[in-house]
Amino acid sequence: MTEQIDLEKILELLNSSVAKERQQGIVLSVRGALSQFVPQITELAGNDGDEETRILARKALERLGQGQSEHPSEEPFAQLSVEQLLAHEDPHARFYGLKKLLTEQSRTGRLLLLNAINTETVSQLKASMIIGLGKFANADDVSVLAPFLKNEDARIRANAVEALAMIAGEDAYRCIISCMSDDDNRVKTNVVRALQNVGGQSLFNLLKKMSQDDKVWTRASAAYAFYRIKSPQSLVALAQMALGDSEPEIRKRAFEYIVAESREGNPAAVVVLEKLKQSQSQDEFAAGMPEAHVEEASEDDVIKLLNSEEAARRYIALSKISADATGLSDAFYEAFCREQDTFLLSMMLTIVRERKLSSAFDRCSQLLSHADDRVRANAVEAVAASLPAGASLDCLLPLLKDKYSRVVANALLALYRLNRVEIIPELRIMLGKGRESFKRSALYVISQLREPILVPMLEKMLHDHNPRVRDSAFEILHDYADGRVSGAVILLQSVKKQIELEKGKDKFFENGLDKVFAGVLSMLRSVGGEVIKDSERKALARNPQAEKQSLLQLGQKCLQHKIADDRTLESITAIEAEILHIAELIKTAGLENSDGSLSEEARQKSEQELLKIEQQSLMARREAVLTFLAFEVYSNRAHLDSRSASLLMAEIGRVDANICSYIPQHGFSMLPDETASVSEFFDVAMRLYQKHVATFSIYTLLQFGRWVAMCFALAFVFGVFSALSQIVAGLFALIFLPYLAYKTLGIIVEWKINVALMVDDGIHGREYNKERVREKAGELYLNVFSSSLKKHLLLGLWLFLALLMSGTILTAGRVTGNYTIVSDLANLLAMLLLIAVFASAYFKYLLVETAAILEPGRDAFVTAESMFLRDKVKLATLFIFSTFIIQLVTGTSVEIVNLVSGTLPPYIGGMLIFAVSFISDMCLAPIVFSTLCIYTLVCIGKSR
Repeated sequence: MTEQIDLEKILELLNSSVAKERQQGIVLSVRGALSQFVPQITELAGNDGDEETRILARKALERLGQGQSEHPSEEPFAQLSVEQLLAHEDPHARFYGLKKLLTEQSRTGRLLLLNAINTETVSQLKASMIIGLGKFANADDVSVLAPFLKNEDARIRANAVEALAMIAGEDAYRCIISCMSDDDNRVKTNVVRALQNVGGQSLFNLLKKMSQDDKVWTRASAAYAFYRIKSPQSLVALAQMALGDSEPEIRKRAFEYIVAESREGNPAAVVVLEKLKQSQSQDEFAAGMPEAHVEEASEDDVIKLLNSEEAARRYIALSKISADATGLSDAFYEAFCREQDTFLLSMMLTIVRERKLSSAFDRCSQLLSHADDRVRANAVEAVAASLPAGASLDCLLPLLKDKYSRVVANALLALYRLNRVEIIPELRIMLGKGRESFKRSALYVISQLREPILVPMLEKMLHDHNPRVRDSAFEILHDYADGRVSGAVILLQSVKKQIELEKGKDKFFENGLDKVFAGVLSMLRSVGGEVIKDSERKALARNPQAEKQSLLQLGQKCLQHKIADDRTLESITAIEAEILHIAELIKTAGLENSDGSLSEEARQKSEQELLKIEQQSLMARREAVLTFLAFEVYSNRAHLDSRSASLLMAEIGRVDANICSYIPQHGFSMLPDETASVSEFFDVAMRLYQKHVATFSIYTLLQFGRWVAMCFALAFVFGVFSALSQIVAGLFALIFLPYLAYKTLGIIVEWKINVALMVDDGIHGREYNKERVREKAGELYLNVFSSSLKKHLLLGLWLFLALLMSGTILTAGRVTGNYTIVSDLANLLAMLLLIAVFASAYFKYLLVETAAILEPGRDAFVTAESMFLRDKVKLATLFIFSTFIIQLVTGTSVEIVNLVSGTLPPYIGGMLIFAVSFISDMCLAPIVFSTLCIYTLVCIGKSR
């Protein structure tokens, strides 16, 4: 029965929503060599959201696998048939059966595998079975594998693509093409590998068939594939779909893909759009573009196209040169030297880079000063790739100061790989420009290099004020961690923990008792028949649509009040003028009467559709400019002038509430705002104390126990000396009382250091690590003790001065020797003066210890005084308020015990009241000091 309970407990841990508990379950499974939990651990190894848990699960699978291979219980597997093995409850037996089945490669084995693949529950085994099924290369299995392309497990989708590639055939490749837009990199890589095996013209013919398929989703996949191929043939195919497809949505998509190509500067796309305006059918369009149908062209034909005056024909020639490894290097170089079209120049530079044509190095070097940004960026890559032996890349050094971020990034990569520049200073210069484009280019450089020295830079960008930059940095950090770059895994775990803390911020202060009470309340409510609604306090979820709308509203408000630079305002004005012009053209086209012919009506409809697409494109450009403007304003909101800040307050707040970033800009913290009231500071301290009540209370009682033990030992020795000689006892007391005071101060300082460090960890969501806190406390002790000793000596001097001043007034009030109203006033004045003088020093030095602990690099007295001067009343009120509340709680506890003690004997009742009062004071003491620590942390954060 005990074993059963343990197994259930481990299973519960493995299925827990808490990462630490899942890790504990994995460790217990390995220690017990419990192979029955391999399916759960395999699932954690592949899909767990916590990186540390995935790594631990993979190691556990290795250990369990080794244990199984060495275990004699695997011997009976050899005696079982493949059918029995695939139906076995042990995953290792099923895996052994899969290996045996693939070794035999029998027809019966394929049928058994088809049956097993649908019942398999372990993701890793299912993925292996999918590959095994692909090895049979049976065309009938395409329909079986196709549903796995939509599986939620990326590993299964990737293996399904690989298995379909093994089967090959038109149906298999149709399914593979549908995965071109998959989000997972492994799936995309397998798709590319599979389609490379098909070949250029064969793939195009397959896509042509798909574009004429009866299924809408198949034609949509073909349109997207044509767009991704980027060739003259694919543009023609898209135009034919835009003209003749029966589905309006697909026609619209095909138009948009061609327009997108034309906006990138593709001359062939421009020609295709012109032909579309003049064509009413696919046949008429095809007749107008004969070159697009040339499947095989001789070298002479390509040279003629390359020497043509029409950019579209030169584009077709370059597409053929790029696709085929032809020997037209001389003709290509001549065309490269005279080409002026920026799009074609960029394309040629890409060909030079891919083929590493060293003969084109001089021409590429000339293009480094080209006016077009894209040409310069491609020229940098081409120069680096075509560098002849003995040549230098010093020509790239001036480009590190280029205005275009991609040029700078490419130049930096090329120069760093030849050890010509230091990477960190150059990246800092790029980030110092402040623009998002340079930050993204810096991230591109970091992603390409994957070096440990770049991890701190990546950490810095994880806290950038731009949420999109933070998200991009987080994705790159994942790649670094997958590549086992030093320091990346630890940083990734830390960031993921920050994200989890931010998501659970509203429940951060809950402890075990809170959860128990919540469970009891839920049980009582369910017993009472009350329906529990989880959505009662559910916050509105952030989504990209809400983020976009809030950014557009902010951008519109900036535009309305002209809170933007002149270049942005001019750009917006130009776009709006074009939108109005297009709207007028659409309106005019709608009012025109055709001559009644079908051809003229088709022409008008075609023109209207193109105008509408142009209008949508302009509106999208306007939204993009407004979004960029909004991001710039939002990112620099702290530097806005008072007028702009007041005008944009509501819009900035709306953006802040809707930003969909995974990564928090700042480290997690539950600290209140600097402007928070005294009660809010105390509330945070109280809630933190409640969450860690056991840790705070036990440590405080242990420290007090140390002090009591020391006092008891000294009192015992003093008693022994008193019995022997009063003189010896007096000398002992004279010597050891200062020592007792010194050690008492040391114990108090040690207590304050540990409590302050616990508060600092707790308020920032860090797990309490006893060893780390003890080590840090040891480092801080000498400095904090010296500051505390100096503080108490100064307070002693101030107390002496206050007593002297109040004593003078008391003496003056009694000079007559009679008690009169003057004497009473003197007593009152003396008391007030004593309090005022001593309090002015006490509150000035109140935060000396917290400053020395939490800001050890600065002078504790200077820091404490600056915090005191910032808001004297607030600091004094905070200390008095928290002390008063704690005394009130202690008094209430004593009163409650006093009611109970009335039933007990007087002696026992008195001892009980004293014990409760004393323990209550000791256990609640951390709250007052925690409040001061939180106030110090807020002030320090503000000053930084």
